[in-house]
Amino acid sequence: MSKKNVVIIEKRDEWSAFGEFLAEIIAKYSDEVSLDDLPDPDVFFARKYIKDAYKAYMRHVREITCEKAMESIEYVLVG
Repeated sequence: MSKKNVVIIEKRDEWSAFGEFLAEIIAKYSDEVSLDDLPDPDVFFARKYIKDAYKAYMRHVREITCEKAMESIEYVLVG
C-alpha cells in the first residue's frame, strides 16, 4: 500500500468530524453526481466577464448619450 496520498491529522478539532462527514458523502455519491459532466468553470467565468464588460460598456454609452442630450437643451431666462 502506497502512502503517497495519505494525510494524517495529529490533532483533532471541532471541524474534523465535519471534514470526515463531507469526505464520506463525496465518496459515496461521486458516481451518481457525475462530476465529470459539470460545466467547465473557465467557460462560466469567461461568459460572466463578457456580461460584466457589456454592462459597463452600455452604462458608459448611456452616460455619454445623456450628456449629449443635456448639452443640446438650451435654457432661456425670461425676465
